[in-house]
Amino acid sequence: MNLCRICFQEVTGGVPVPSWHCGEKDDRASVHEECLARQVSDFINEDPQKVGLLRYLVEFEESHAPEDWARDISGATADVSWTWDKVGIPTSKIMPLVNVGLLGIVFSSRSSTYYALVGRKVIKKVLEEIKRVRERESLLPIPDKEIEIPENLFSTVSGYEEIKAFLKKVLKAERFHVLLVGPPASAKTVFLLELARLPGSFYCLGSATTKAGIAEILYE
Repeated sequence: MNLCRICFQEVTGGVPVPSWHCGEKDDRASVHEECLARQVSDFINEDPQKVGLLRYLVEFEESHAPEDWARDISGATADVSWTWDKVGIPTSKIMPLVNVGLLGIVFSSRSSTYYALVGRKVIKKVLEEIKRVRERESLLPIPDKEIEIPENLFSTVSGYEEIKAFLKKVLKAERFHVLLVGPPASAKTVFLLELARLPGSFYCLGSATTKAGIAEILYE
């Protein structure tokens, strides 16, 4: 029985996973097309910047295929292969693709490892759909709506009446930036947690937030 390498349910046909020393056709690893498409979407949702990485690899493989060596070594499960230095991408960015099942290892030796995308056409199709969605979203009008300030905003903060009044005033401005500076236990975090109650707000701690996480928050 051939099982999908993503959902581990039986798969007939499916998308072949590029691999080295492929045996008979029935023994080759494969995935459901819908499982692969969902895996691509989930991978991108974790970090929207990964769209560029996948698009680059799709374009690279399309411009270098077909490759007879890759077809022979992979039993025709891949029509092209590449190493990290050939595409100019460090292995630290390649391995996550392998771990989630979007890359197959076509050949490996002590000196190098050759990879190939799993279901390049499926990945390209998902990327094109994401591009269309983003283009449609960019055309949507941004509602010109004033921020609704709750009456009890900053009710958890004791004192600092001037700062409360100042913040409530700037919240009505079209664009603004505020920097809170002060010693420990001067209510800076409490002010921020109160502001996080506003619609469209999000509180995050810099020391525990990555650039990828910030990008995802801004995209959503």
